[in-house]
Amino acid sequence: MDEFDKTIEKLIATCQKYSIPATFAKSELSMPPNLPSSQEINYFYANFNPILFKIETGGSPLKLFAINDLYGKQTGYRWDAGGDGSSSINPRWNSSHLVIGDDVGGGKPIIANCGLSNTPIYAAYDAVKPFEISSSFRDFIISTYELIEILYGKYDIFEIYDEDEVIRLDFERDFMNSMIKILGKENSERFFDYLYG
Repeated sequence: MDEFDKTIEKLIATCQKYSIPATFAKSELSMPPNLPSSQEINYFYANFNPILFKIETGGSPLKLFAINDLYGKQTGYRWDAGGDGSSSINPRWNSSHLVIGDDVGGGKPIIANCGLSNTPIYAAYDAVKPFEISSSFRDFIISTYELIEILYGKYDIFEIYDEDEVIRLDFERDFMNSMIKILGKENSERFFDYLYG
């Protein structure tokens, strides 16, 4: 997975460039029981466990979960929580879906589809059915460091809004021009909607 290693290393370097606190480390922990996984997800967590990773986007912050948090973070998605502290399997949840990240307040999961080749990444919000934002986990990581370059390098995060607190058209154009090359048009539009819709 040499290309995957280079992709993660570029993400780490981009975080360092803009002084974004980010810690990735090898992990000897196995994937939690009863959770789906894939070649890409197993490799990522074994070699680049995101102990600390959260970026401000000016909209929904992007946060990835460390391996030891994965099991508990499925609550509300894979697991339905009971009032007595118990949990049960949510029959409406796709058994191949693994929540790997979320908004800080929850309710906007980033989901790895471990049942498909290359581990496509989906997102969701409110009661909306999960939708694809990247056809592969690697492309999602590439789009993340490209997003950092735009937000931190050109717009200083919250400068993406005009005086009326509306997303600036030049930011939306820069976002789409960058993301289309990585994610394609439809996934770029959905990713933008997830972050800023």
